[in-house]
Amino acid sequence: MAGIPSAGRRRTQIRRIRSANAQQVAFSKRHSGLVKKASELCTLCAVEAAFAIFSPGVKAFFSFGHPSVGPVVKRIANFGTPASDSSQNVPNDDEATLCELNKQYSNPLQELEAEKKWAEELKKMRMEGQKKRGLMIRTVEDLSLEELVKWKSTLDVVLEKLKKRVQGLSVDVASPTPTSIGVSDASICDPEEDSSADSYGHDIGHED
Repeated sequence: MAGIPSAGRRRTQIRRIRSANAQQVAFSKRHSGLVKKASELCTLCAVEAAFAIFSPGVKAFFSFGHPSVGPVVKRIANFGTPASDSSQNVPNDDEATLCELNKQYSNPLQELEAEKKWAEELKKMRMEGQKKRGLMIRTVEDLSLEELVKWKSTLDVVLEKLKKRVQGLSVDVASPTPTSIGVSDASICDPEEDSSADSYGHDIGHED
């Protein structure tokens, strides 16, 4: 039994819809699909696109733009101008905003890097200080040969300075102190003890 031959895939002929109501129904069904396809194209291929739709049937205006309608329209208006034109070098609003955000982000980032470097230096200084203090607290038995040699050289220098200081103090103590120049005690006479002497030391005697 022979099968019924298939009519195959038929191509629908595109014609203008005469009825206004039918136009409105067809438009409401198809314009959302157009926006969806354009959005998918922009996402997949990283393109910029924009279009506008004016429908006489519903008296409405629909637009689509990626990233937005404004930058795409500006790019279309400047398309084909000479490269020397200054308008080619003027960034759009989105690029200017992005540059400003990058500047605002880079300044705190640099300050943070500087703070990190300072914190690392401070940590290193603290570790060195703790290491030195720990070395002083440790006993001689805990020190290695290299550490003992270093401490011996340091102590030798301190001991030499102490010897010089002690010698200097010993010389100062052994040197005689200067005496004051004045009249000897033997030449001083108390007038109350010897009233026979005048103020010049002459004996004036006493009458009987």
